[in-house]
Amino acid sequence: YAKAGCAVDDAGKYWCVISNGTDCDVKVSVVVTVAQTYTVTYMSNGAAAGPEYIYDYNATVVLNCPVEFIAQTGKMFYGWKDGEDNDVAVGAAVTSNLVLYAQWGDIMVAKIGETLYPSLEAALEHAADGEIVLLQDIDVTSQIEILADVTATIDLAGHKIEYTGTSTLPSGVILVHNGGSLTINDSSDPDAGSVVAGEKAYAALMLTKAGDDASKVANLTINGGSFTGSYYAISGNGSRPNTNITINGGTFTATAENDNLAIYHPQNGTLTINGGSFEGYLSAIEMRAGSLVINDGSFTATAPTFSCNAAGSGTTTQGAAIAIAQHTTKKDIEVTINGGTFTGVKALNESNPQANDPAPQVDLAVTGGDFTGEVSTVDVDHFISGGSFDAPVSNENCAEGFVPSPLNPVTGKYSVEPKDGVEIIGVVTTGGTNKIVSGLYKGDASVNLDDDQKIGSGKYIYVTLKEGYTFEETDVLVVDLKAKSDLSGGTKALEITTGVGNIDGSVWKSIAYEDYTVDENTISLEGIAAGQTSIGLKRSANQNAWVNGLKVYRPMKPMLTAITIDGRDGVIDEANKTVAVTIPYEADLAALTVVPTIAWNAAAAENSIVVNDGAAWAEGAKTYKLTDKDGDYTVYTITLTRDVLKHTVSYNTHGGTAVASEEVVHGEYLAA
Repeated sequence: YAKAGCAVDDAGKYWCVISNGTDCDVKVSVVVTVAQTYTVTYMSNGAAAGPEYIYDYNATVVLNCPVEFIAQTGKMFYGWKDGEDNDVAVGAAVTSNLVLYAQWGDIMVAKIGETLYPSLEAALEHAADGEIVLLQDIDVTSQIEILADVTATIDLAGHKIEYTGTSTLPSGVILVHNGGSLTINDSSDPDAGSVVAGEKAYAALMLTKAGDDASKVANLTINGGSFTGSYYAISGNGSRPNTNITINGGTFTATAENDNLAIYHPQNGTLTINGGSFEGYLSAIEMRAGSLVINDGSFTATAPTFSCNAAGSGTTTQGAAIAIAQHTTKKDIEVTINGGTFTGVKALNESNPQANDPAPQVDLAVTGGDFTGEVSTVDVDHFISGGSFDAPVSNENCAEGFVPSPLNPVTGKYSVEPKDGVEIIGVVTTGGTNKIVSGLYKGDASVNLDDDQKIGSGKYIYVTLKEGYTFEETDVLVVDLKAKSDLSGGTKALEITTGVGNIDGSVWKSIAYEDYTVDENTISLEGIAAGQTSIGLKRSANQNAWVNGLKVYRPMKPMLTAITIDGRDGVIDEANKTVAVTIPYEADLAALTVVPTIAWNAAAAENSIVVNDGAAWAEGAKTYKLTDKDGDYTVYTITLTRDVLKHTVSYNTHGGTAVASEEVVHGEYLAA
């Protein structure tokens, strides 16, 4: 029990004397802990006192800036100091009552490294020092310009740049001059940064300005963010060329009612899109000049009806996701679509609204993509070699060597497929726009091989194969003759040669065609063409050959495009003709379920598959020979490897120290 006399000594310690009641007293020091709290008062440093917060002893203070302080000062908050002008950091421990004073300075909107800038224009003056990172939203009342010879990178970092000026800006919030280069990133997650035109600016981003040096390129690269214009998210000018735009991601829209699109491209320049979302009422993109390559992305025109009308300045098309419309400037247009999704009354439309005569050259190639809506053209044909479509692809729109394919019951879409299993390795056309090889070569400048013209006496044309190809004896030459060609006189012959470079030095071989007709105009190259890279055609004396062009087809050998063995997918290396398959450990080699997918030259009962030279399947590398009805064959080497079988070993120590279970490969010994 405690005896009377417990007290606090001079040192401030609590003491208590403990006795057993007889002959033993013990003096014990007692530590008393009293719960302690402290008050932290936030001062706005010049305004009225701020709020007070109570914190436990040694608690961590989350030092923020009260919203009312920002409203009172209109300055940028830099941190806190105590009454002795010491910095107090975020996360400081509270060990006493504190009065903290807000520290203010000029508002900074951007930084490069650790250097702060009060305006985006000020940061752009130092763009060479590194990436400009936005610190807060920015309202601008004049255009932001990327001048010639300036290379700048801006990270929106989740913030907004918006034009709030009262005067109309018939250009973009940000303008990239010829010779300037701008890259826009957005490091926020998700992409929340944006450039907004507001009500008075036409576009979010504009390229080139009157008076620029058009010999220099205006470069724009966008990797993320949201871009909203009044009429266009991005625009160029038809009279100012030399732009290079690359878009890897982002969202692109405009707001003018029933009069907006994502990108308007009337200028000579290049536009490459690798991803992003593009939406407009009129169209997602209207190309009136220059080059467009689409590899991926989403493109939507929301207008409920389609129209296309002449316009000497501005847009022409409504209701087409991708609109290709020739301009009064009569500049060539080249569009390649390799992927993406396209949605509109018309998913793709090519037209000549200005009725240009002669029309500019329009090259169009569609190798992939998903098209919801009509695909229509006026000046181009034979341009589709891939993709999926709502309606069957016409023969006229199929690229050389492709034919329409039937409805895919899984996707509900139509597409194209190789014609009779052939690959086009070279083509020259004298009319139309689809040129797979470099060009048309003539015997001399006086030979005119435009559409509906003839090969003059002693003159010729020839085709050069695509890079990396040489002729094989199985190749087939197709001569596109006009119906009025007269091959009835003389020996009824055309002459053919192969050579490299100087075709005039080649030996010409006359080939008689007793039964040659315009509808059956294929020529076998056996014995003349092997190993060469070009082939020529001329008419014999006294013959009239009206030739539109030449094509060379190569019959395809059988190709293994996929294979599963006992439910396991094989990995095909087409270049080396090898296949690797890991089969289940318990697989029965004598009863394997093999499901191959093979591209045959043509479906025929004579096509055959021979495994392991006729022997049974076995582990290791075995041959897999595909032979078509014509005797052409391809041999693959398929390597079968069994799964590794493992067993789990668990240990029961019967009360002893626990031992973890382990996996042991079948047939191996346990660890000691």
